This record gives sequence, C-alpha cells and structure tokens, in this order.
Amino acid sequence: PGGNVSAHLAQLKTGDTAYISKTRTRALLYLNDDASVLQRYAWIVFGVGIADVLHTCRMMLEHNPHCRLVLVYANRTRDDLVFAEQLQQMARDFDGRFRVVLLFSREEGLRPMMESAPEDGEHTGDLVMSRAGRVSADTLRTVLHSWLPAADDQSLALNEPNARVEVVGSKQMIRETYAALATLGFSRRIVAPKSPLQAMFAR
Repeated sequence: PGGNVSAHLAQLKTGDTAYISKTRTRALLYLNDDASVLQRYAWIVFGVGIADVLHTCRMMLEHNPHCRLVLVYANRTRDDLVFAEQLQQMARDFDGRFRVVLLFSREEGLRPMMESAPEDGEHTGDLVMSRAGRVSADTLRTVLHSWLPAADDQSLALNEPNARVEVVGSKQMIRETYAALATLGFSRRIVAPKSPLQAMFAR
C-alpha cells in the first residue's frame, strides 16, 4: 500500500490492460561466471522481487552441494511478506547452507538488526530470523560478516574467489544498496557477462 505501482493497480477496472515488465536482477558482486562453482552467494531482495528469486535459490542449492546462501528479504511489515512457508521449508531442506534474514522497516516489537548477528537471533523457522531495520551499510555488515570473511575491523573484504552478491528491487533501492556496499570497501565496475542490466562489484 502506498507504493507507485500498487496505487496505480488499485485504480484499474475490469477490462483494463496493464503492461508488466520482468524483474530487473543485478549482480553486485560477480567474481566467477560459472554458477556451479560458486560457494558463497547472497541475495538482497526487496518486496515482491522474492517471486523471481525463490526458485533460483532452490535450484542453486540443489545443484551445488557446496553452496552456502544467505537471503536478506526486506519488507515494510509482516503483512507484506510473501512465500513465508516456502522460505521456512527451504531453510529446513538445506539446514546449515541456507540462511534467511527477514528485515522489516515498519514492524513493531522486533529487535533491531544491529543488536546481534543472525546466528544469535530469534528464528521463525530453521535459520529464518526476523529483525527490525532497513537495508543499510550497518545491517549489511552485520548480515554479511559471517558470510564474507572480514579483513579487519573497519571493512568487509572478499577473501574467497567463488562468491557473488545480487540485489533485486526498484532502481532506487538498487542504487542505495550499491552505495551501502561501497562503504563496506567494495568498488564498482560495470560489465555485462549475460545482460546489460547486470552490474558487478569486485575488489
């Protein structure tokens, strides 16, 4: 509610025609073109973007037994959350390799993201954690700290070659996530390994 798209859709009447484009997925960190050898993978997903990502996550985990994946799924409130049962089932199916952080920007009664690392938090299912907060440099540092080894106390550094981070959301959300990752020590270079929509981060 209150979004640009939802406000427009609410005005549509029976018989109206709407054009829906596909989700734009952008790679933030892409250090290996062969997804079968990627061992560390992180998705940062906003709202309904999860629809495209969920199946991809399952396929990656099923086809690569060495893959460890963390999903940061950001919404305003719990009412905006979709595929909650599927996420919990995946966490059970891939216990130890699939972690989900549900991040709510307008939900009351949740502990802030910065109070503890994911492995210390309350879980709604195996390795599924709910926290209050927004996607920012601080929250990403907390979530990714256990996913990407830290070179020092000041910044995150990628010490593993087979890793990738992707973000799915609106253009503004993607830009803000780029900026947040940049403050963690990543530099941006634009390339197009498969699609002109993919933007890559590298050390």
